[in-house]
Amino acid sequence: MNTIYINGIGVILPEIEDPSELWNVFSESSIGNKCKIEKNPSFISKRKTRRMDRFSILALYTAYKAFEEFKDSDFNCYEFGTVYNSDYGTLNTILEFAQCLTDDCSIEASPVTFANTVTNACVGHICNELGIKGSSTMLLGSNYVGYSMQLIRNDKVKSVLAGGIEEYNEELFDALAEKGVHASEGFSTLLLSKEKTNNSFCEILSYSETNLGGHYCFSEQFKPKASSIKSNISNALIRANLNVSDIDVILTATNHKGCAEEELSIIYDLFKNNEFILNPKGILGDLLGASVGISLTIGALLLKEQVIPKNFNLNKSKDGKIKYILVNDFNISGNYVSFILKK
Repeated sequence: MNTIYINGIGVILPEIEDPSELWNVFSESSIGNKCKIEKNPSFISKRKTRRMDRFSILALYTAYKAFEEFKDSDFNCYEFGTVYNSDYGTLNTILEFAQCLTDDCSIEASPVTFANTVTNACVGHICNELGIKGSSTMLLGSNYVGYSMQLIRNDKVKSVLAGGIEEYNEELFDALAEKGVHASEGFSTLLLSKEKTNNSFCEILSYSETNLGGHYCFSEQFKPKASSIKSNISNALIRANLNVSDIDVILTATNHKGCAEEELSIIYDLFKNNEFILNPKGILGDLLGASVGISLTIGALLLKEQVIPKNFNLNKSKDGKIKYILVNDFNISGNYVSFILKK
């Protein structure tokens, strides 16, 4: 497999608007319990944002930040693609539009609201604002990073803005909490390219994905298959031409109590001597459609900074350099994906 580089990162989470702020929170501060971004960031004119809903504004912000390296250069707009993913999409905008229809028995609604009920409207705003004209799509509950990597490897594009985006909705998040899932709002964009730059964060050597046949949000009896998770992680290692002993740090896939315990037992069995097993979702919450992008961001920052932040509460330090990281994620479609990152 050809290596893909992470050359740019844009994130926005509750009280976090930049990868450096995310790193500082992990390293120095306590993590708050807020699950909603309180205000929209200021980065483009209000005239432009008037045509967007909140979902698109926050998605565009992360794309804008990840794209910073190219925004003032003469890039080939046809060699750039955009692939975005969400689990629940523009739920708030759809509900707002529905409310417009029911209020006062009116059939009139804001054209801005109506246009943005389509989940892929955010991709249109991103491409229009950044001048991108390559392959673009919007996915739901998918391994959008793996899909973006395939676009690059198949020479469809040279670079892709790969984004995971999930907007807070009170009723949805309350329902997830009843299922034992602490969810949080989050938006992220990774700039993936086949070429290394001076600002590259890390390499993505390989990935592997499997479907575990269910999800704990939809079935109280759900238990992940140990054999499927083991096989998936092993496939990622084989594709990266690595052994279990080569992995320095492991990021786990879930914060759901029962499933997390099951996953940990599987990982402990595979990586018997590895003490550096971290659970990002246990700190940030489950970011749903944005979770794999945020986990890859954390992995990229670990490789760049070469230190494990104290808020992971390991009470131990990593001797020597961090060279290889295994990043796992599990989403509501039942997909379990494993990525191998290299310094």
